[in-house]
Amino acid sequence: MDNAPYHSMTTIPKCNWRVQPMKDWLVSKNIPFSSGSTKKEIWEIIKREKYNYSHYVIDRLAKDSGHEILRLPPYHCDLNPKEMVI
Repeated sequence: MDNAPYHSMTTIPKCNWRVQPMKDWLVSKNIPFSSGSTKKEIWEIIKREKYNYSHYVIDRLAKDSGHEILRLPPYHCDLNPKEMVI
């Protein structure tokens, strides 16, 4: 798989997410937080914990189907040709 951005989407919250989806993500991962926490406090918790959950969506889908994703180095002329000759 090449390194196109749409192949590397994650489900980890970003700082521009709204507060409720951030809270929902923390709850889904059983990460404790105070219900009265501000967005800034919640974001600090996510930043601290996100490396434990940095899985790509496509990797999980492939694994569930019994496959493994191998990522290619970017801009490698032999592995990522711009044109395919038939």
